[in-house]
Amino acid sequence: MKKIKLNLFLNLFQNRSLPPCYSNIKYTHSSGCINLENVNNKTNDSNLYSLMLAPSYLDFHVKDGYFLKIIKQDNNGYSSWLDEFSTINSYVKFCFKKNAKVIFKRLKRLECCFDIEYKFYHGTISFKDYEAIMNALKIMLEKRFEQRNDTNEMLLNWENIFNSTYDLIVKQQASFYVIYNKNVPIGISLQYHLDRVLLSYMSSYDIDYQKFGLGNTMIYKQIEWCISNNYKYFEQGYFDLEYKRLWSNNVYKFNHHVVYKKGVIRAFLYGNIEIIKLIIKEFLKSKNFKAKLKKVKHLINPKEKTSSYCPVKYRSVDFVDGDGKNILDIVDWKKGDFRFLRKAIYDFLYSNFEKVDDVKVFKIKYLPMTFKIQGKNKSVKIIFCN
Repeated sequence: MKKIKLNLFLNLFQNRSLPPCYSNIKYTHSSGCINLENVNNKTNDSNLYSLMLAPSYLDFHVKDGYFLKIIKQDNNGYSSWLDEFSTINSYVKFCFKKNAKVIFKRLKRLECCFDIEYKFYHGTISFKDYEAIMNALKIMLEKRFEQRNDTNEMLLNWENIFNSTYDLIVKQQASFYVIYNKNVPIGISLQYHLDRVLLSYMSSYDIDYQKFGLGNTMIYKQIEWCISNNYKYFEQGYFDLEYKRLWSNNVYKFNHHVVYKKGVIRAFLYGNIEIIKLIIKEFLKSKNFKAKLKKVKHLINPKEKTSSYCPVKYRSVDFVDGDGKNILDIVDWKKGDFRFLRKAIYDFLYSNFEKVDDVKVFKIKYLPMTFKIQGKNKSVKIIFCN
């Protein structure tokens, strides 16, 4: 028997598609149904469906004539339920308690040190701007995952994402949230919209700004937009990462749906076989069987993944007047051979509350890889290590 197997989560948010076995979807935390007006039923009709990763805060109803069996998955989802919050600051204080001041501090520092602008693209965007944002996001992702020595599924599927997303933004089914520093994107998030739910699907930032906590600033601004526009949920999807746990007030379990037609004997038999297989699979997942098996395979055939990423290491000391006699001409750190200085300069800005437009950089004579960073109120000597 032909079985249709789908990732229900991505199929719904990214492809705007819902299998025809469902009649409606309701919110579990509040009243109301998901508006399915712009959701299609392109999935082929079948007597048997195996549909993974259904968020448990959504209540899926099947049509008459179908049987639905729900198997709880050992997969966490991370979202923010926003109905009870009227401002972003109240939500941050709820999640971070005393540490909320760190979020506010980094946001204030970012806006003080740079000429920051926030833009939300939802409906109106030129293809030229779309292409520029997507290219910038790809570069950010490549650098970020090279830094982590990890692979990214979205980069592997980049062509499909690029070709499909522009039309979704124009139709207001997807959006960009972009942080600009003087018209240069330094943080980008691609999001999908489903009724009153905003899914942050793919985000990254310029790692030279790491000191400023741009990842947290992106989420802060996304949730702020959600609250201002009466969205019920800000969704961060699956994959267990620390920042998701910190920002989520609704950590939930996903469900796996097995749906088959009533009165069809083969659908009943194969459907129940699928249910038993999934129950066994989830039991093994709960016992961390996959990780243990991976560890054994690694012991048998160890393969170390090497990274080409080499972090720029430096140390900073206060600049003393005696060093002045060794200073050469000012260097242009914003381009060319001196761009490697950017992270050290941005770290200096954050630590000393200086503005980027007030900064000058000098190369110190006779001292290899040694520079003076001069701000309006503070100067330091930067020595780069091999």
